[in-house]
Amino acid sequence: MTNLYFKDINSATRHFIAMFQELGNNVKSINQKNQTTYKKEIVEIRNIFYTIKNPKACIVSFENNVPNRLWTMCELLTEFLNLNPPIMIKYFPKTLINSYDMLEDGTVSYTYGSRLQEYHQLLNVYNKLKNNLTSKRCIVQIFMPYDTQPNALDVPCTVNYHFVCRNNKLDLTVFYRSHDFFKGFKIDMVVSSFVLQVMAGWLGVEVGELHILDSSLHYYKTDKNKLETLSEDIRHNYKDSTPFVVPRVGMKDFYIQLRKVKHVEELSNRTSDIYMRQLIEEIKFPFYQDFARVFANRKNTQFHFATKTFQEWK
Repeated sequence: MTNLYFKDINSATRHFIAMFQELGNNVKSINQKNQTTYKKEIVEIRNIFYTIKNPKACIVSFENNVPNRLWTMCELLTEFLNLNPPIMIKYFPKTLINSYDMLEDGTVSYTYGSRLQEYHQLLNVYNKLKNNLTSKRCIVQIFMPYDTQPNALDVPCTVNYHFVCRNNKLDLTVFYRSHDFFKGFKIDMVVSSFVLQVMAGWLGVEVGELHILDSSLHYYKTDKNKLETLSEDIRHNYKDSTPFVVPRVGMKDFYIQLRKVKHVEELSNRTSDIYMRQLIEEIKFPFYQDFARVFANRKNTQFHFATKTFQEWK
């Protein structure tokens, strides 16, 4: 398997768009429940391995393919604070229902947060690397043995995260069994970058490279128009990726900041603007202040962030 190297996520996006355009074939899904949904036909690239040299340059910034800022921040809170139902249901109820199999009690059958927290995997990997920075055993498993059950309602697209530290630089390899180019890909890259930068911050080491193994990188035939639009955008308006730089903090301080962001999210619908700004000012780092402002100012199109981190997001 040949490894492809890209300087940022935009260059990877350009490359895969060109590969998709060369493919004229389509694959009919063998999953019976997909036969009446948009997932019934896909165009896919199989078994591809690639490296993002600068994982901090992870926000796709082409006009028609920018990840939704609010959804992405909701996903980060949901995963790291292990929230079920996901926060996204407050702001994107229809999209969430299309993305997850909802249970009768209003929750979803699994979240990535529940998998990350199962057996305290993130804490275990952190402690293993803290005691032995060169360990090759630092894997966070998302896809579990019980996901192999024939009657499993829903299963993760992400299989696992593998952390490897060499020369004081932390690399992350992510394995995806299924990777939707127009829905999951652009948000997953931000999430993976966040996971890598956060773990590096906990350990006090530098951020290395992000490696991705896609068993099936694909788009659904219903997104054919997105392929054509994005191709034109890349041809006429190519640019570098938008940076997403996470501050280097220890684990305890990280979770304190994240829970303060969640506090702002909870109160954003029922507090005055003055009180919201006071809450945000109590957050220690500008990055997490901007994170909280995503929720506090989601209806204010005139709001400008204090840092450049989120400026080009929709």
